[in-house]
Formats: sequence, structure tokens, C-alpha cells
Amino acid sequence: RFPEFALGVRRHIVMEEEVLFPAFDHAPGMEGIGPTEVLRLEHVEIRALIEATTHALEGGRDAAAFQARVERLALAMAAHSAREEHALYALTDRSLPPERRTDLIRRMQAV
Repeated sequence: RFPEFALGVRRHIVMEEEVLFPAFDHAPGMEGIGPTEVLRLEHVEIRALIEATTHALEGGRDAAAFQARVERLALAMAAHSAREEHALYALTDRSLPPERRTDLIRRMQAV
């Protein structure tokens, strides 16, 4: 099931980087705030951890290495998700009018 999970995480990252982050960065009053830069750097780390975990899974010989990578990925994603929930998503909700939020959701779902 890990490949399915990894695909979903990669899709989530693309939705954010191609749709949500640009909308946030250009929303009135959000210029120069910068949380998307930190989140983009965390996306790089999460992608690398997914890749390392995938390789450990495909190797199939070292369960301890796979478990260690899964734990590291879980920690990175938990911290990242907390920043998204408490900063980016909340600020986006406040900075965009309802019709823009609806359009944003539609565009993200199209990814």
C-alpha cells in the first residue's frame, strides 16, 4: 500500500505547489509573508524521504531500515501538516473571498 500512499502525497504536493501556493503568495495582504518557502523546502525533504522509503521497500531485505524511514517520513509529515493547518490554510481562508476559495478547490481537485 506504500506506493499508493506515496502517489497520494506526491499529488498533494503538486496541488499545493502549482495551485495553492501561488494563490496564497498573490493574495491581498499576503505578499512577503513567506510561509510557502518553508513548506516548499519541506516538500523537497518529504519527496526525498518517500524515495528512500520506496527504495527500502523495494529492496525488501532490511525491515529495520524500512521502519526507520517510515518513522522519519511520518515525523516530517506531521510537522509539515501542522504548519499547513495552523498557518497556510488558516491564512488562505482569511485572505481569499469565498468565490476564490471555491475556484481554488476546483483547480486543486483537477490536478
